[in-house]
Amino acid sequence: MKGEGPKLTQADLAVYAELEELRADIEAEFDRYWRGSGIDWRPRKPVAQGVVRRVHEPEGLDGLN
Repeated sequence: MKGEGPKLTQADLAVYAELEELRADIEAEFDRYWRGSGIDWRPRKPVAQGVVRRVHEPEGLDGLN
């Protein structure tokens, strides 16, 4: 099975459920506050498509140093 790791206890699951409920309540409150303002308070989605790597440039190019 993919991603097998430490199992969560019933207490851990209860804490995560409570945190998820709290997060949903906070987001709903933000939505009510900002409704009609035209402002999207949620963070923007990342736009990066990959990793940018620097190309090694030879040192001592005439006229560039």
